[in-house]
Amino acid sequence: MRIWNLGLNDPLMLTLCADVRLSALDYTNDQVWDLSLNAGEPAALTVATSFGLRARAMRLFPRFLHGDEIRADPAEFYRPPRVTRLFPNHLEVRFSPFTGLDVTAEYRMYTSQVIAGRLTFHNPSVLAEQFGFEWCAYLNPLGDGNGMSVVPIGVHTVLQGKTEGLSPVCFITGGLQPGKGAYASLSEEIRLSPGGMRQLIWALAALPAVAESYELARQTSARSWEAEQARIELTQRSESIEITTNSPLRCIALLPC
Repeated sequence: MRIWNLGLNDPLMLTLCADVRLSALDYTNDQVWDLSLNAGEPAALTVATSFGLRARAMRLFPRFLHGDEIRADPAEFYRPPRVTRLFPNHLEVRFSPFTGLDVTAEYRMYTSQVIAGRLTFHNPSVLAEQFGFEWCAYLNPLGDGNGMSVVPIGVHTVLQGKTEGLSPVCFITGGLQPGKGAYASLSEEIRLSPGGMRQLIWALAALPAVAESYELARQTSARSWEAEQARIELTQRSESIEITTNSPLRCIALLPC
């Protein structure tokens, strides 16, 4: 499939939604997310939604800690984010928050109520690297709701909130611990040997009950990421038309209605 190279200065509207060709849609509860390469407060690489106007804002974003430095704003990254893969329900972004760390952040809508992502950390240098990672969540709720907080559910620690009849739960693999920043987060100290790699998978589900959201998020994080990726690419290749132009974006992918 085409490898893109789209950055902060390119005209982008990065929307993630469930793909009707790959999963059943819930048209009365279809939650759509938007990815921003540098937006919000604080400025960050952010995926956000309003849960179909049932929240003022719901945001997920990463923070990186290296020595005395804390980096969340992509404008401060050693290499800023570049969109490299682009599908209706899947996006891939690559960046380097500082030297000695390359990050690939993938985002995927599995169904109308669950979004997931995979974070791949790679050390390209000849020296060992150690850094802190935080996965942050912010919810500005509507109705009888509350913002995101770190809570234990069973043997796991998750991010959980409530807004207008929904109880979003974010689960992340790897046994992360509560973060210490201003935003609710799960964090870990990561050590990478020269050429080393580490992956984390997260999933956020938003159903009416906390237990239902947790179970859906946990099950989604256990799905085969590579198998789903192959299915997305095969579907896209067989059911889309690509038109090449002279614009900076170089081509447009048209999907059948």
